[in-house]
Amino acid sequence: MIGAVLTELAPRVGHADLVRTTDETLSVSVGPGGTGIAEDQVDTVQVRAIEHGRLGWAAGATAEVGAVVAAALRSAAIGEPTVLFPPAPAGLASVATSSPAARSLRAADLLDTARRLSDRLARRGWTVETWAERSIGLVEVGNTRGVLTSYDVSLTGVGAVVTAAGGPTCRVHQSRVGPPETADLERLVDDVLARLTPPVLDDPSLPPSGRVWFGPRGVRALLEPVLARLIGNRWLGGRSWALDDRLTLVDDPLVPGRPGSRPICDDGVVTRAIVLVERGVPRQGIADLVTASRHRVPATGHGWRRGFGGVRTGFSNLILSDGDLPADRLAATVGDGLYVPEFVFGPAPNRANGIFRVVAPWAFRVEGGRITGRIDGAILAGDAFELLGRVVGIGADGEWIGAARMPSLVLDDVRFDLR
Repeated sequence: MIGAVLTELAPRVGHADLVRTTDETLSVSVGPGGTGIAEDQVDTVQVRAIEHGRLGWAAGATAEVGAVVAAALRSAAIGEPTVLFPPAPAGLASVATSSPAARSLRAADLLDTARRLSDRLARRGWTVETWAERSIGLVEVGNTRGVLTSYDVSLTGVGAVVTAAGGPTCRVHQSRVGPPETADLERLVDDVLARLTPPVLDDPSLPPSGRVWFGPRGVRALLEPVLARLIGNRWLGGRSWALDDRLTLVDDPLVPGRPGSRPICDDGVVTRAIVLVERGVPRQGIADLVTASRHRVPATGHGWRRGFGGVRTGFSNLILSDGDLPADRLAATVGDGLYVPEFVFGPAPNRANGIFRVVAPWAFRVEGGRITGRIDGAILAGDAFELLGRVVGIGADGEWIGAARMPSLVLDDVRFDLR
């Protein structure tokens, strides 16, 4: 479809490119209120055009592609002056972005998965809701320089929302390109039990600062300020920072079967693995086609243009290198401090400066090298860049969290308090 549109557009504009995405999502849930099934289908196209040196774009339903093209041309007539260096056709690497087994999943299969997880989590006094989902679709990318390709995509997810009597709500999930595996369900069960079964400490007597063991999900959150400085204009504008020399971070869109895998980005740029941070030193940032053209540097294959939103620059699969600290030695390395399996930065302050003060929804007291109980309302504070320069140990426990593979980190001199 997009080939015919590009052929029609080529003589009318200086340059044009298109991205078409289709998605068919099937979701099921199992909970106290019974089972639920939902289906959704989306087929959208984004058109970008350069006319008389001005850039315009529009998005809409593929069924109305003619109207979307017309809107993109009207946008270009009043758009910002832009220099764009569009990619030419190039060979694509072979990478698994879709699973035939995932594409064949039906509602009954997903319900079976959700029920199995629900049965494994059933406990007296717990309210458990589980869900499973599969998404299948197609991505088509093309431009008037001759790029024209497509690839199938699939994604599955499984998760649970568990509330213990009088306690906080625990949310866990896993995602992958292929169908959920038994190991995924067991990992989710272990995660829930590790959070909800330790006793709550009434008086945790926290010191003002100390060591914190961040689990893989917590490490992914802690990297947000680092990632913010590796994107687009921020990266190209300066990089006066460094981390512990044992930290190496790679972005790899060619890992088979992960949610961020793809052979070509939505700008039509062929993707490749790049080393973002090597032994603590920032080596390479990412830039979409427009940002790269503005700075007259090569685009890195990280443009995303999906649905009705505009262009964004985003990572694919992030991999932080494992260390050599066995999982059973992490608490001992902390000694006296905290274990934080996950936390989330809020919308403020600016993540790029690295300064944060957040409430950890899950935090556990570590005393004498062992976890003694849960703390509700623990507050973490510090400078992410400084903390990532004070690494005490790196776990050998790296695990995939969707499109990121992270190990645990034990960091020194984290400030903490109680809400």
